[in-house]
Amino acid sequence: MSARSGGEPLWWVRPIVEDVIREDQGTPFAGTHAAMVEHIARLHRRTGVQYAATELKSPEARS
Repeated sequence: MSARSGGEPLWWVRPIVEDVIREDQGTPFAGTHAAMVEHIARLHRRTGVQYAATELKSPEARS
């Protein structure tokens, strides 16, 4: 089960800088998988930097 915000899955979106995923520069994003892909594609077009996203799991799923 995933963490949710307003019924949408939560994603941790972070840039990939020099082939390293920068966890310290991550930001949350709430939306469907398709919306998240659209979001990181828009970020890539705007900044020229690639992004990675991971769905955040709910606290219950982590235990």
